Amino acid sequence: ATYCSEGIPLLGLPLGTPKYATQQLEDVAAKIITTLAPISTIPDGSIFMMIMLQCVNLSPLYYIRNLPPALTMPFATACDDAFMDAVTRYLCFPPSWQQSPPHLWAVAQPCLG
Repeated sequence: ATYCSEGIPLLGLPLGTPKYATQQLEDVAAKIITTLAPISTIPDGSIFMMIMLQCVNLSPLYYIRNLPPALTMPFATACDDAFMDAVTRYLCFPPSWQQSPPHLWAVAQPCLG
């Protein structure tokens, strides 16, 4: 482990300066987002959604519940955007999907906020 005067990870949470915590959350968001590509190759849509609902979107909740909202809002937004993008690509939604309540409902399922 390397020494960092700005903060330390404690139980996986970045504790320290806002700059330190923000950088750590950006790194976590990048790791979560990279897990979405392999999941999108799952041929069964119900399994895809179950993994999105019960696995992928649970990881960010730990950070959101234990860190201040001012730090986690950009993190949650980045994760939500990635989740929505993954779902819309997987389900081949039309470009105007945001104006369709059924499409919005499907996309909102794995989102954090």
